[in-house]
Amino acid sequence: MLSNKEHIRSTFFIHIFIWSLTLFMALAMVTIIEWSSLPSKMYFHGYVLIGTLGCIFNIAIFYWLYFYLTNTSKNNSHKSIMLIILLTIIGSTLLSTLLDLYLFTLNFEGNKFQYIGSFVAFNFVIKFYFVFISFFTRFSVDWIHQIAARNATELELKKTELAILKSQTDPHFLFNTLNALYASSYQFGDNHTAASISSLSHLLRYILFQNSKERVDLQQEIEHVENYIALQKHRHQKNISVEFNIAPNLDTLSVTPMLFMPIVENAFKYGIKPNDSNPMVFSFSYNHNKLIFVCKNKDHSLLYKNQPHTTKNGFGLSNLKKRLNILYPKNHHLSTSNEEGYFIVKLEILCA
Repeated sequence: MLSNKEHIRSTFFIHIFIWSLTLFMALAMVTIIEWSSLPSKMYFHGYVLIGTLGCIFNIAIFYWLYFYLTNTSKNNSHKSIMLIILLTIIGSTLLSTLLDLYLFTLNFEGNKFQYIGSFVAFNFVIKFYFVFISFFTRFSVDWIHQIAARNATELELKKTELAILKSQTDPHFLFNTLNALYASSYQFGDNHTAASISSLSHLLRYILFQNSKERVDLQQEIEHVENYIALQKHRHQKNISVEFNIAPNLDTLSVTPMLFMPIVENAFKYGIKPNDSNPMVFSFSYNHNKLIFVCKNKDHSLLYKNQPHTTKNGFGLSNLKKRLNILYPKNHHLSTSNEEGYFIVKLEILCA
């Protein structure tokens, strides 16, 4: 996205480019004059006097049309704009031709009208060029500003969408956690629930102080996941067995907070069957500039499919997909698979 300073800078460089090109064209016109049928004694007057006055007049035409297009192009039809451009070329050509004839009379003797064809042709080409570059410059500047405005709008939309997704994620996570605490207190009593409350305090502290940040250290995010797993282990006791693998080369990485929690939540939500061992595997690794998170759990989603208190399966993952598309466009890959009764989620994020 272009800032206001970048807008000014880009406009400035466009004008510099246009006037550099114009200077080059002026040198080319000098060569054309030398090859024309004008008297040789007109060269000095043509280069200095006529050229200076002509440049001032041409620059005035350029900026009049430039600002005219700025103020009226949105409110006028293409036909009216083209008519104004055509009238500008014709009127300025006639005015410059009259000026050339007058200067010729002041400085030279002879029939000035014998050169009127050369005057008209030359002035028409010059005026057409200045009108064209005025139109081209206006179009270029507007095009750059439109891109900047569109990028700014898209960025605001993404920020808004991301804020909405965050507002959905946090209560959803908290709702699941409170349900876990309720089940723990109902089943085991206050002593056992105290450890769960301790885990919850760490989870809430993370949400309050870290979730608003754009990036956090990966180690902090991993600790947050570990606290949630500890809470669930307090709740389910012997019904689950958790394997948690962390590669040693993750110290320098940072990620968006609460990025892995939807996957972990789904594992505990749909991967537990009463009176079963319910093995789960979570792993973090880093390979070829990619952070890789894998979650593997038994797929018991059919057991919870028709229960009214259970939110629709996949809410967390669909929410996560939207967040990833905003935060890591073209720099992530999220895949799911079912292998021999296990549900596997693999998230890869390019960190380079």
